[in-house]
Amino acid sequence: FIQFLLYSVILTAGIEEVRKAMWMPVRYNSWNCFENETTWVDTNLLQCEPTLDDFEQNFDKLMASFALSCVLFTIFLKYDFLACVKVWYVVDGRWANWSAAILFIESVYAFIAGSTFISVGVLHASSYEAIMNSIGVLFVHDIDEKMFKSTFLLTD
Repeated sequence: FIQFLLYSVILTAGIEEVRKAMWMPVRYNSWNCFENETTWVDTNLLQCEPTLDDFEQNFDKLMASFALSCVLFTIFLKYDFLACVKVWYVVDGRWANWSAAILFIESVYAFIAGSTFISVGVLHASSYEAIMNSIGVLFVHDIDEKMFKSTFLLTD
């Protein structure tokens, strides 16, 4: 439950950051626009579409960092996906299949949240941020294993 909540927070923040990255604020002197008129302008209307010069110049590097981050993320999630498939085909019982389905849904949600957060780093034109965002989501993904190990330690 905690992981689903944290993934929701990550996904919401990631989508908001992607929306922000689509617009670029513009600074200007209003006297240049309105020849000595004292007209107030709503600053929310003073945004334009971003130029993609910086993004296009670093496109190959950013896409490589996006791919690297997704591969890193997928390697960590691979175990959970394969464990679900093994349970579905080898283990009998409804509870085992339901547990595998929940784990599978959690892993898919982690991948979607992680990909969104990785995209934020790429849109900020930072390979470092993309990799660090993937590591942050992987940290959240590892919470259940750490909780299980600590509980097992206390009961053993």
